[in-house]
Amino acid sequence: MTDIREDIVSAYMTRLQTITTGNGYRTTIDTVERGYRDPSEVGASERPYIGVVPGRESYQDEPGRVVTMWSIALACYLTASAATPAAVIASLSNLAADIRKALYASPENLSVDQMIFARVVSREGNEGLVEAAKTKNATMVIGTVAKFWEDATG
Repeated sequence: MTDIREDIVSAYMTRLQTITTGNGYRTTIDTVERGYRDPSEVGASERPYIGVVPGRESYQDEPGRVVTMWSIALACYLTASAATPAAVIASLSNLAADIRKALYASPENLSVDQMIFARVVSREGNEGLVEAAKTKNATMVIGTVAKFWEDATG
């Protein structure tokens, strides 16, 4: 049996890989992988790119089980359609909306037993930077939380 954390990361990646214009989204994701890569290491052919980066956990004891709130960051890099602030803002906004839509399509479980939900909780992008508009390279970090439970006995 795999660890539920591995199942959750796998479910995130599978769901994010469904983000394509053919599936009704505004963006088509070229690369989804586990872990963080510096934006300078992600080539144009890999963008739009999402790195799934597991983070901090917090716990709540309940009778017979432990509920975990697990922070999972999504490092997102893309190349905007034009070298203008408006194009960068639109590209990041569209990608953020697509990620929310993908994760909320079935937020109760993402097809993972013991999964309670996954939610987008924050977004921070570089759309305000002049450099992003000059180069068309936009970055954004989407903060998510996955809530799941495990038996208290381990």
